[in-house]
Amino acid sequence: MGWGYTVSKHIRLKVNGSIVEATPNQSLVDAALLSGLVIPHDCSSGQCETCRVKVVSGSVDPKGTAEGDTVLACQAQVLDDAEIVFEEIPAVVKRIGQVSRIDSLSNTVVQVKVALTSRLAYLPGQYVNVAFAGFPERAYSVTHSLDASADELELVFHIRRFPDGVVSAELGRKIVPGRKVTVRGPFGHAYLRSGQNKLIFVSGGTGFAPIWSMALASCLSNPQRPMSLIVGVSDASCLYMRQALDWLTKRSITDITTTANSGSAAGVVAGRPIDFLPRLGGTEAIYAAGNPAMVAAVKSKGQLSGARCFADPFNPSNSKAPLIMRLSRLLQTKPSPASSAQLEKKLA
Repeated sequence: MGWGYTVSKHIRLKVNGSIVEATPNQSLVDAALLSGLVIPHDCSSGQCETCRVKVVSGSVDPKGTAEGDTVLACQAQVLDDAEIVFEEIPAVVKRIGQVSRIDSLSNTVVQVKVALTSRLAYLPGQYVNVAFAGFPERAYSVTHSLDASADELELVFHIRRFPDGVVSAELGRKIVPGRKVTVRGPFGHAYLRSGQNKLIFVSGGTGFAPIWSMALASCLSNPQRPMSLIVGVSDASCLYMRQALDWLTKRSITDITTTANSGSAAGVVAGRPIDFLPRLGGTEAIYAAGNPAMVAAVKSKGQLSGARCFADPFNPSNSKAPLIMRLSRLLQTKPSPASSAQLEKKLA
């Protein structure tokens, strides 16, 4: 005789070698969190790609996020025993600092430098969420100055200004040097991987920011690795990254194509970045950043050839709830001040 209720089936989910208990239709991220394991994630809405994991074995419903043997862990659900793995990346932390400098790079792009009180570890190509005091949080790719100079206590961003932008329009106006800043991260799946296979970097507009970070890192750490760059802008007058491209050229990176949809300038060809993607052999590592339509087209071509393609969509995150609050919702409990303090200390 039954007791009038059903016992939920328990599932064994192996996450980077650790066994956690899960229930059917639970997301991979939530199953891990409830057992004290954090799968790197940011938006929790299937946009940012930070939580992409490899399914080694078992039964997982990808919920439309499958790419090869990988899925987005915030959306994919466990159906039965399974094993997943993901690459270890720097832990998400919070840092405070202040704007140290704002420089105009073109009529639409500014370079913003933020001086931190302590170093933030990240991988080339990753992004962080930035909140200028009094303004909402925005996601920006961490990059370098165009002359390749760097300071471990400084973060550099290339930001396009929009006339009606809540944040970007105020850069240089209300947001000036001295403004306090909170930084949270790093996030993102499209960070530079090591290897000797050819790198193909494709950027549009300020999508050049993460591309420059990765190209510079590869050039300094593995100068023999082959590399191609395709850099696109809407108008030739917006090609703000010439100094960085010159730096690469002087270090024997000569396979560089600059494109523009309109206007003309020396060395700039008319067209879109996708029009100049080289013939792919399936072994390349492709990194794309910029307009979502361009990124999607590059990823599609890469996948058809069998090449690995990495891209973090330039879309706003829908969920920015602190981790302790996400855990509390899962447990349907209110976090105590002590538990909140403990978790914030881990994230700090």
